[in-house]
Amino acid sequence: MDSNEFPEYKDWSVVAIKLLQGVLYSDESISEWGMLMRFQHELQNYFARIGLILIVNDAEGYAYLRQIEDGEKITENESEGVKYQNLPRLFRRSPLSYDATMLCILLRQRLHDFDERLNNLDDERCAIEETELFEDWKKMIPDMPDEKKSKNRFDTAVKRLKEAQFLKQIGKTAGQWEIRRIIKARIQLDNLEHLRRQLQEEYVRINTQTTAEKDDD
Repeated sequence: MDSNEFPEYKDWSVVAIKLLQGVLYSDESISEWGMLMRFQHELQNYFARIGLILIVNDAEGYAYLRQIEDGEKITENESEGVKYQNLPRLFRRSPLSYDATMLCILLRQRLHDFDERLNNLDDERCAIEETELFEDWKKMIPDMPDEKKSKNRFDTAVKRLKEAQFLKQIGKTAGQWEIRRIIKARIQLDNLEHLRRQLQEEYVRINTQTTAEKDDD
């Protein structure tokens, strides 16, 4: 093949690009979702060659890519597995802040509560008002500062979770959000309470240490 000649075009190319850009939702990208369902095997093989695993949750209506975890067994051939483990990471891990993580916990619990009563609702989207979300979030943060600083911290956390595709603004009117179902893949329900308590204890420890250092000065 000539070095300037592209290989045969594949219909699933646009789906591959969408997945590399982030989460693919069935209700947002109907044509791409249909293409994903049709060429799922081909896409899995394509991404596997660069060390990515395609996760498709048809029931929840989302698909995304993840890196191979350290030590994860992906093939019976051990030497081949080591080669895949040594591939450069395509996705950079960006830890969430304390505020954003606590907001994640709140959103995950809200989505669970919503799903528990989903059979009695007409809309499958889990929507929440920003003012209500802000008030609930403040209750989870020990020693919350004044209202203005609290709102600034909250807005920063919301922006971060929007970038992570955990939240989506509903329509053009500010103040109403949809909790996206990809959060279920990121935060397991069984770990919610343990994670919340662990974060709060760490927050108190850091603040206590910081206060003690200031007193020493």
